[in-house]
Amino acid sequence: MERALIFGGLSPQGFPLSEILLEKGLQVVSLSTALNEDERQSEDERELFLGRNALFQIEKAAPEAFDYLFLTDMIRPSPKSNARLKEKWIKMFLPHPPAVPKSSVLLSSLEICGGNEGRRSESMPVHPRTALGKAADEMESYFAGRLGKAGDVQTVIFRTDLGNFTDRRKGRRTAELMAELAFADFPESRLEVIHFTDDPQGDPASNRKIKTILRGKIDWL
Repeated sequence: MERALIFGGLSPQGFPLSEILLEKGLQVVSLSTALNEDERQSEDERELFLGRNALFQIEKAAPEAFDYLFLTDMIRPSPKSNARLKEKWIKMFLPHPPAVPKSSVLLSSLEICGGNEGRRSESMPVHPRTALGKAADEMESYFAGRLGKAGDVQTVIFRTDLGNFTDRRKGRRTAELMAELAFADFPESRLEVIHFTDDPQGDPASNRKIKTILRGKIDWL
């Protein structure tokens, strides 16, 4: 049975992903990203919605082996919060030699592109203007470097509107894309940047790359 490790599996962004992966029959291991008591209580409440699913586990450190790695809660507007999340990540992965998964997906923000105006192309240079965009720029660079050192790992940086996760339907749709991107094969590159805009009034070309990659796998895309 394949195993997915989610850093932030009970966070607002990671919870719908945990649900999707469990529905697909994967074992899911969640690492907490809670930074205060309110966030810990919210994680406890979300855990109840999963019931007593035997495929779901909460761990305090990364397991020695897993097939897919998802980083769902690493980008926040506060530099202090980002620094604390980075510290949690390091502590959780120090006990064991780094596992080499089949693929990894980092959830990032489209604000790295410079806000919400204009066309966003994956090939364009980033130009973050907001606090969230600058945090995304920092974390993308950090984790691309760390995962690159872990071996031959296919890494996907998935940029979207993180506000999608305040809506149940949009959160599920975005989580489904994250899961399928981890399963996809990118033979020509070990690092892919993918954009997704869940906006029917947006630029029709904005989701062209992800539609090409996941053609035939998701019927609503």
